[in-house]
Amino acid sequence: CIEIPHIFRDWDADENDEKNYFFDVTDKVIAEAVHHGITVMYRLGMGTESNKPLLFCTMPEDPEKWARICVNIIRHYTDGWANGFYYDIPYWEIWNEPDLPLYWEGDRERFFKLYEAASTAIRKFNPRLKVGGPAMCWPLRDDRWPEDFLKFVVDKKLPLDFYSWHFYTAKLDKIERVCTRVDEQLKEAGLYGKIESINS
Repeated sequence: CIEIPHIFRDWDADENDEKNYFFDVTDKVIAEAVHHGITVMYRLGMGTESNKPLLFCTMPEDPEKWARICVNIIRHYTDGWANGFYYDIPYWEIWNEPDLPLYWEGDRERFFKLYEAASTAIRKFNPRLKVGGPAMCWPLRDDRWPEDFLKFVVDKKLPLDFYSWHFYTAKLDKIERVCTRVDEQLKEAGLYGKIESINS
């Protein structure tokens, strides 16, 4: 229910009109988290499809419009917009595993442009919010996808308060190896110790 296509259901609708957003179910989920004192990291993007053809994990046709939708969702939960709330939600994660074809069908450059549009819009809306991502699927990959993303962010001077990544295992030696690799990627980009590294 938190996914953008379930909140903003008609891509052709006016993203500035609150009537085009369906927050009812998501409101209940976020309210429960806040009620129990959970620090929320809200993922802006898709991350629940595992079959082809993709119905929702598709590339937004217009990154700028998608960014405005993201900001309106943030406004709803932190600034009272559309009969909303004033929750303290610090973390806003852009997309989920764009280096995995199940969640991003396009090339990395198109995702970089999406991240640029969204991170810039969020920072402009509220500089105090933590914006980051992109929940990298496989930090150990050898095609430099993570390194290219970090380089793009640094070269463009884009907001990146936290770098998020995923790894699933019960073996501690593998966890250590992945953490070391992520640290190396951040050091190469000149970001180590300057931003948060989060296994989300």
